[in-house]
Amino acid sequence: MLRHRRGRHQPQRRRDARRGARRSGRRGRRRRNQVSDAFSRTRDAARRCDGVVCRRVAVRPADAYGAVARRALRDARPGAEAADFLEAIGVPAFKTGSGELTNLPLQRHIARKHKPMIVSTGMSTPEEIDRTVQTVRAEGAPFALMHCTSTYPTPYEHVQLGYISRLQERYRVPVGLSDHTLGSYMAFAAAATGANLFEKHVTVSRSLPGPDQQGSMEPAELRELVQGIRAIEKANGATKTIQPGEQDVRNMAHHSVVSIREIAAGATIAAGDVWAKRPGTGIPARQLDEVIGRVAKRSIPADRLIRWEDLEPAL
Repeated sequence: MLRHRRGRHQPQRRRDARRGARRSGRRGRRRRNQVSDAFSRTRDAARRCDGVVCRRVAVRPADAYGAVARRALRDARPGAEAADFLEAIGVPAFKTGSGELTNLPLQRHIARKHKPMIVSTGMSTPEEIDRTVQTVRAEGAPFALMHCTSTYPTPYEHVQLGYISRLQERYRVPVGLSDHTLGSYMAFAAAATGANLFEKHVTVSRSLPGPDQQGSMEPAELRELVQGIRAIEKANGATKTIQPGEQDVRNMAHHSVVSIREIAAGATIAAGDVWAKRPGTGIPARQLDEVIGRVAKRSIPADRLIRWEDLEPAL
C-alpha cells in the first residue's frame, strides 16, 4: 500500500517540481528584467545629468557587469580575474573600493595594466594608504585617491573633509571625495575646497532593496548635484580683478572729492571746504589731501564734484 501510494503521488510531485521550476524561472527573468531596466534608467539619467568627473558618462551594458559579478564568485583569484575580464571588454580605467585598499596583490595586479586607477581609502589608516600608494607607484600606473568614510549613510562629523587637502599635499595626485552622506552638502563643500573628483551612489529609487539604497541619490537629485558642482567650479577662481559688470557699480558706489560749500575763484581750498561723496567718477576720495591747499581756478558751487581742471597747478 505504501509503495502504491508513493508511486501514485510520484507524478504529482514531478508536476509540482516542474511548476515550481517554471515559477522560479519566471521570477528570475522578472528580476533580471527589473535590474536591467533599473540599470538602463540610471544610465540614461546619468547621461542626461552630465558626469561629475568627466563630461560624458560611458556606461557598459548591465549584462557585462552581471558577468563580472558572476565571475567574481567562481574565480580562483577573486578580483584579479575580474580585472582581467574588465580589461578585455575595454574599460578605460579601474576603480578599487575601500575594501581592496590593503589588498596589495590586487592593487599591484591592476597597476601593472598601466591604466588610470581610482583608489578609495575608506576604513583605513594613513600607514595603509602609504603602502598602497607605494605599491601602485612602483608599477608606474597613474592614479587618484578618493577620501572616504565607509558608513552608510555617513554622519557629517565623520566625513573629515579637511583630509582631502592633506592627501593632495602628501601624494601630489588628484584627490576626490567618495561621499556616503545624505544630500548634496558634502559634495558642494568638497568642490569648494578643491576636491578633484567626486563619487556618489545613484539609484533609480531609494525604495529598492540593498545595503546602500538609503544613502544613494535618485536621478533628479543627481542632476541638481552636478549643476551645483559645475557652478562651484566656475566660482573657484583665486584672482582679484574688477570683473565685467562691476565698473558701473563701482562708478556709482565709490566716492570722489566734492565741495561741501561754495568755493570762490582764487581761494585756497581748506579742509572744511571739501569731503568725499558718491559717485566715484571724480577725483578719488583717497586724493582728498592732495586737493586741500590747492587754489581754485574758478568758482566752484557747493555739492559739486571737483575736477583737476578746477584747480591751479600745484606749486
